[in-house]
Amino acid sequence: MSSKKATPLTGAIILGGFVALALVVLFSVRGMLQSQSHDSHHGSSWKEVHAQPHVAVAPVAQPRAVLASCESTPRPGAKVRTLREFYSRRAYPGAPPVIAHDVQFDGVINDDCLSCHKDGGFVPEYNAYTPVTPHPEMGNCRQCHVAQTDDGLFKETEWADSMLPKRGRQAIPGGPLQIPHPLQFRENCLACHAGPQAVVEIRTSHPERENCQQCHVVDHDLPPYKSLIDPRMAHVEK
Repeated sequence: MSSKKATPLTGAIILGGFVALALVVLFSVRGMLQSQSHDSHHGSSWKEVHAQPHVAVAPVAQPRAVLASCESTPRPGAKVRTLREFYSRRAYPGAPPVIAHDVQFDGVINDDCLSCHKDGGFVPEYNAYTPVTPHPEMGNCRQCHVAQTDDGLFKETEWADSMLPKRGRQAIPGGPLQIPHPLQFRENCLACHAGPQAVVEIRTSHPERENCQQCHVVDHDLPPYKSLIDPRMAHVEK
């Protein structure tokens, strides 16, 4: 009976098989250990979180005219603007307001204006809140807004006080109030109607609803400047 001797090639194949098997076992054990470590580190917290019912959190919308001080109503004792003061700073309803404080006329310094009137805020010197401009993109502020002058340089005229816009009009009883003025340069409603700097009589009670024109529309029964007609000519209106 004869036996075959193992050749070097056969030994190499057998050795390679053992090495391959050892590698398979090694990677399998390593994968199991990593999986157990990951489950022990994250598994409990993941289960705890996902075991609770999902709760929908409603986002809180911030008005565009929110001030740097994050105040929504005037602080106690602060001066508030009224419609009487609002119209007293205008030559007629809808006119640009005059500059109610001292300014240095050393050229058109728009950055100085917007540093206060872009975002508003409380001014201790005046114990009042800075009015927020509804059109900060209109950079040449002093093209329309000028300092009030009462030094007698102007001659007497026959200027008659114009009628004020009619507030409180509704398309149907109980409906949203209509807008009694044009929207040119007044696209940002919250600049004038929200925040502690807003005129108290027209301050909105729901500034978080930013899409104002979804409910409030311009009163088309009042043409843009119909309210500015001289009262003496009211009898000729159709």
